[in-house]
Amino acid sequence: MLDYIDSLVDNLAGCAKSPVEKIRHKNTSGCEASGRNALDQGSQKEFGMAVRCKRSLALLTMPRSNSLDFTGQLRTSPLKLLVCRHILKVLRWYARDIGGYLVRFLHTADLHLAKPFGRFDADTQAALRMARLDALRRLGEAACAGKAEFILIAGDTFDAEAPPSKVVRRALDVMGEFADLLWVLLPGNHDSLAAVDLWERIERDKPDNVVLALTPDVIEIGDHVAILPAPPTVRNPGIDLTDWMTDASTGERFRIGLAHGGILDFGSEEGTVAVIRPDRAELSNLDYLALGDWHGQKSITPRTWYSGSPEADSFKGHSQAGALLVEIAAPGNVPQVTPVPIGQFDWRLLALDFFAGTDHVQQLIEALPASDRDKSLVRFEASGRLGLLEQSQLRDTCNRIADDFHYFEMILDGLGIEQVVDDLDLIATGGALRAAADSLFEATDLQGRTAEDVQIAQIALTHLFHVAQQEPSQ
Repeated sequence: MLDYIDSLVDNLAGCAKSPVEKIRHKNTSGCEASGRNALDQGSQKEFGMAVRCKRSLALLTMPRSNSLDFTGQLRTSPLKLLVCRHILKVLRWYARDIGGYLVRFLHTADLHLAKPFGRFDADTQAALRMARLDALRRLGEAACAGKAEFILIAGDTFDAEAPPSKVVRRALDVMGEFADLLWVLLPGNHDSLAAVDLWERIERDKPDNVVLALTPDVIEIGDHVAILPAPPTVRNPGIDLTDWMTDASTGERFRIGLAHGGILDFGSEEGTVAVIRPDRAELSNLDYLALGDWHGQKSITPRTWYSGSPEADSFKGHSQAGALLVEIAAPGNVPQVTPVPIGQFDWRLLALDFFAGTDHVQQLIEALPASDRDKSLVRFEASGRLGLLEQSQLRDTCNRIADDFHYFEMILDGLGIEQVVDDLDLIATGGALRAAADSLFEATDLQGRTAEDVQIAQIALTHLFHVAQQEPSQ
């Protein structure tokens, strides 16, 4: 711990051991000054306070016995531990304010601008496409609010190699609105380097604050950050494009990898060959590896993360759509990663199991989002067994509430029929209709039939019952 405090105090003093974010001031003779003499009066006061904090911490953490605790070297009481943690927090803020090694950026990926969303109606398609474009602006706002220096987009900014020209133009315009924020764009598998026309267009029309990571070469940001990109050459490269990062020379800068694809032994969202080593960050001495491909946020190691898509696009049950605010106190330090919510729409998969005799309607109502239903897309999948009347009531409830949501889909095919003969009287008490109902009811018995045939009979009988209930009474 004391070694860590030593390094923080050295940073506060403007230690000239590293070129990364040194405190530099010009004296009257034009020479560069460093160390404590380079600090202004206010900073010298803060430095003095930091040193006193360090000394206090040293006294607090002196071992009382040979027992080992906490760091393996120090033994402290809970109260002293609390004081130590407070001092560490204070010192960390001093390091930020006086000019320590801190770097902060926003990590995002998989915007899939111009995604068609073909399964939905035209209004929903348009709303979802607009939300993804709006996500760019929300990313910029989140980066500014989090005091990030730059945004890394780890591939699949666009959903296809030839997105509509208007979408490309609007995306670049949004990025250009944040003139003080640097955007670093990496191709993905949907918009790989094979999309020559797309990347030539972006290179030609991009604002000055957009940097394209189109080659496996170090991109230097300021005096203290090195971005190591691994742009996909085609949709499915089949090789680990991050290999080159190990031998990349970056001096004493932060080493931040940027890649798109699946991790070995973990898989890929898009079904492409997963080839990136899970220990790439550690193997290549990266401070952080920013990945794209998986549309949900995932931590592979403390230094390797998938940011997920900033706007959800499926019912797969990913974590809340957003981005990652990444902060690294000094090269070699473990990153502090904070999820930042970005998404507008809530994609909700409701898989509910029902049993006859329970309050099935109330069970559904309690599982549905209670607020912001106009921003919710719901896919309701029912399983279990209910009587025909109960199934009809469930279907009627779904039809009644569907318009409350931006999108509502019910799938009742997996719901078996609880065989209650009296339910057939609600279809018809005699005649051809009752004969058809009896035949279908008999076909719902698994004995001597395949599961597929039984399911077809159940669906047909359920629909027959529902239609019969909609007929006006004579």
